[in-house]
Amino acid sequence: MEVTQIFFNYVDQIWGPHDIDRFASYNNRKTVRYNSMFADFGSEAIDCFTQSWSNCNNWLVPPIYLVTKAVKHLLYCRGVGRLVVPKWPSASFWPFLFDKSGHKKGFILEILELSLVKTFSDMRVIPGSVSLILCDSKVGSW
Repeated sequence: MEVTQIFFNYVDQIWGPHDIDRFASYNNRKTVRYNSMFADFGSEAIDCFTQSWSNCNNWLVPPIYLVTKAVKHLLYCRGVGRLVVPKWPSASFWPFLFDKSGHKKGFILEILELSLVKTFSDMRVIPGSVSLILCDSKVGSW
């Protein structure tokens, strides 16, 4: 999933400034500092999971298969971050974020659910809803 600079700027006004984009490339990074999956000009690290995510405000838009690993790493590092995921209750990562009755887990401070309109094509995300979850591993339990 990819978000545009417009979407990022909106969220950055609410919960920013964000220090580092953990799942990016030179072409789609949202912050000056970023980590990439492969060797990339300007990337601080090739594998974000080898880095400490503490002491910075992390922007997290991981591939779907890495959502749970990203949250676990954020919690392990006792970091703070914004996680952008599709609203997908049947996804394998969903039970890690919400209990069976739909209540958020203790490490999730806030949820901003955005319904995206097809006419706002600049968002370039999965049609429907996106859940933006504010995670702070210093609060709650997991």
